[in-house]
Amino acid sequence: MKVKTSITLSPEILEQLDREAGENGRSQLIEKVLARHFLLQRRAARDAKDAAIYASLALDEEYHREVEETLALSIDPMELGDEVEVLIDQPRHARAQR
Repeated sequence: MKVKTSITLSPEILEQLDREAGENGRSQLIEKVLARHFLLQRRAARDAKDAAIYASLALDEEYHREVEETLALSIDPMELGDEVEVLIDQPRHARAQR
């Protein structure tokens, strides 16, 4: 359901709005622009929250220790040899038959 409202704009903005809106009309363009604005605000808030989490992890010594332990247990793919490379290049159903 749409709700009718009234806004006050400068003549210059109204002129640009009408040029940009074309046949779709002012309301549709204003709604589209505002929806995009709110989407970008939510995204910026989420990104700021994520940045704060990453910053806290950067200072977390336990996290760094866990990363180091994980890396110490990992295997360099180049050390796996040609046999693994052949398996990777095969289609999934061929690998399943092995």
